[in-house]
Amino acid sequence: MLGVQSTGVATYAQGLSRALPLISSRCAILEAWAEDDLRLRRLGAALHLGTRPIHVEAGLQGSPFARFVARDIYRRAHVHFSIYGRLLRIRLPAPAGIMHWTYPVPIVAEGWTNIYTVHDLIPLRHPDLSQVSPARLKATLRQIAKVAARIVTVSAAAKHELAESDLLGGVEIVDAGQLVAPEEPSSSPLPSGLVARNYLLFCGSHEPRKNLVRLLQAYAASAIAMPLVLTGPDGWDAHTTLGEITRAPNVIYMPYLKRAALVTLMANARALVAPSLAEGFGLPLAEAMALGVPTVASDIPSHREIARGASLLVDPHCTEDIATAIRRVASDDALAARLVAKGRASASHFGLEGFARRLSEIYQAAFAEPLIST
Repeated sequence: MLGVQSTGVATYAQGLSRALPLISSRCAILEAWAEDDLRLRRLGAALHLGTRPIHVEAGLQGSPFARFVARDIYRRAHVHFSIYGRLLRIRLPAPAGIMHWTYPVPIVAEGWTNIYTVHDLIPLRHPDLSQVSPARLKATLRQIAKVAARIVTVSAAAKHELAESDLLGGVEIVDAGQLVAPEEPSSSPLPSGLVARNYLLFCGSHEPRKNLVRLLQAYAASAIAMPLVLTGPDGWDAHTTLGEITRAPNVIYMPYLKRAALVTLMANARALVAPSLAEGFGLPLAEAMALGVPTVASDIPSHREIARGASLLVDPHCTEDIATAIRRVASDDALAARLVAKGRASASHFGLEGFARRLSEIYQAAFAEPLIST
């Protein structure tokens, strides 16, 4: 997951890699080196494997992380799960420890304490907003529940959804939050045509759950002069919004920005607007708050939890509600200043030391328990 760019899962994995050295001096990363994409070869490898575990290679000792190497393990695991309906078992070349999977992958480390992060249940609760198969996610979570020492979530809202789902049996579900620590913005100039504090920003993948079409309608209805900047990669079903974006007046579309440029763009915005229909966390919202940027966010459980009263909350299904909030944040300097002050205070909850402390408590409690047979 560390190799995936521009996703919340990748950012979570990167945050985890920053927190682990504060917890232990003995950390390692499992590298899933991708080989060729020949489907028949992957299928043959999975069939040949059957129920036998994969022996992972020892890698190089690094600082602060050592590396284990498992070739093509991610794709092989999914093929294996499709064929057998079971988790792929691996054996790591080290004394037993804690394996923290940063996503519900269908893999288990034999003889280790396995912990899985589940970011959200959007494919189950809102199947029209996700391309992930609800049936496959259910099946994966039920198999993970048989071997997991803990299920970790990124928010109390996600924890509540998981607990209500009845998919995990008696596995303990723990909210560890997420690290929010955006880099300091650079002094580089803004893209041509943009003036600091004189544009609104949307940051995120272009997919249905981000509610971009309704955002564009609300922006047009607000009749404000400052431009709306949309940045982020094309996600699932992006083609449904691209036409709307190109036809919208005063809207600037930036499909890809390097991280440093993105942070600078966010830090100089008049406000971030995040009218998502569903989220497990809401990283752009939290990062904007940490950078001292006013925010407009959806009145959904995860955003309420992150904002803690520091955002203008809107009904994401109501265009006029979003438009009214856009007008207010664009014109009311006193309101913007209050949102900045509250936002910085709320974002402090997601700092590195607190995140590492919560993880450490989870690891110690899980490792102290009898090992679950894998």
